[in-house]
Amino acid sequence: MIRKLILAATDIIGTPPTNVSGIVAPADADARIAGFFSMAFIISTILATFFVIKGGMDYVMSAGDASKVKSAQAEIQYALIGLVISLTGFVIVSVVTNLLGYNVPTTIGL
Repeated sequence: MIRKLILAATDIIGTPPTNVSGIVAPADADARIAGFFSMAFIISTILATFFVIKGGMDYVMSAGDASKVKSAQAEIQYALIGLVISLTGFVIVSVVTNLLGYNVPTTIGL
């Protein structure tokens, strides 16, 4: 599954050229890694949005049952925590690559 995500990210940012021996140049590898992190952030954002909506629907449909309300609130809370962790990781990767002097795009140009 991870390989499929990486391949999807490389399809979006383009296939990097290789030299005669078939080894990918370092700048192109950096672009692939940046594309992977961008794709991972997009997927985590979509999943978090889905779970917030699902938790909200569970909350509305709980009909006052305390255990269902508590479960729905926890689902929403965990989805938001996951989104914050994902965003923090993406920001850290972006800042570190910029501090190290890499000119790596942080978006995949959707």
